[in-house]
Amino acid sequence: MAARRGEVRGCFRRRLYGPTLLTRNTVAVARPLLKISAMKFPFGKSALRKAIEKGIEKGDLEKELDEVGDIVLKTKGDAEAVCWGLEQLRALSPEQLEKQTNTLARLFQEVEPDGDAIPVLGERGILELLRLYDCIRSNPETEKSDTLLFLLKIFAMYGTTEGALKVIDAARQPLRPETYMWSVIFEPFRKDHPQNELLFRELADPLPTEFMAVALLDAANRLLIEGETIVHPFDSKEGKERLEAWLRNPTSEDTDSYAESATAALPFISNPDKEPLLKLAMEHANTDVRIQAAWAAAKMGDEEGFRHLAGHCLDFNTAEKAKHYLTELGRENLIPAKAREPDFCALAEFSRWCAHPNELVWC
Repeated sequence: MAARRGEVRGCFRRRLYGPTLLTRNTVAVARPLLKISAMKFPFGKSALRKAIEKGIEKGDLEKELDEVGDIVLKTKGDAEAVCWGLEQLRALSPEQLEKQTNTLARLFQEVEPDGDAIPVLGERGILELLRLYDCIRSNPETEKSDTLLFLLKIFAMYGTTEGALKVIDAARQPLRPETYMWSVIFEPFRKDHPQNELLFRELADPLPTEFMAVALLDAANRLLIEGETIVHPFDSKEGKERLEAWLRNPTSEDTDSYAESATAALPFISNPDKEPLLKLAMEHANTDVRIQAAWAAAKMGDEEGFRHLAGHCLDFNTAEKAKHYLTELGRENLIPAKAREPDFCALAEFSRWCAHPNELVWC
């Protein structure tokens, strides 16, 4: 048990506050419910435990926890109070069960990375959340529930085998495969996550459908770029057919982003199929896909890919991305002198800023 406790703590310390995708997507973390540490007293029950008891009794946990103030779980006692609250969630109406579970589950995000709460939450707490997930899932009216997806994110964050198996089970059902939330669920599976091999192996055959498939593709790409050694889940006949389909789709905002993700997988796909796929990506109508193809070629050791990236450094609209890729690949010496000039860099940065959809209105 001690080894497992260390595993949960180590995984969590690296993941809790860090969702950043290296691909086109920007993942939004669920808004933190609460933030600073819960008040503790040298005697009696803590303010957190009292609020949970009162909230369960009145049926409004969120209101009672708001009155405590900002909360970060630090101690074993903090975690035990949350676990106790989860254990009380029985014989409730489906609506109340979902609401109260969601409120307490959000506290699993609000922990001190080096505190004593993590092992308790990772062992006792996750088991209670798994039970509640099944209770909520058994009600047909909650099929579209956001709470189920949020619980899957928590399972992924804590790195337990039981939690990973629940994510795999939900993906196979499939549970709302069209939703972008699957990017958030797969996000914690970063380098050194203890369940990486299990997740990507089990979801490789059969592959997920709809947007969930793209989310899995992005997660695998990111993990392999970070240096993890897994077999890419799309390195199969079915997977390569999916990559080809995304590369051949008529150009549009969504399909181009899928094509970019497909291209990012190519260095991790076995031959002979990846060379024809790389040719498709190099000839794609979308510039971002072609830059990604140049990166993929360079990643595979093709000097032509490096030359393409150096050429993209001289275009204001593509310079920042191309320079980033050359630096990532350890070939920043190939960045042309003109692309290093202050005026050019300022224009390239302005172009990148204007290209962001949230900034376009100001340009």
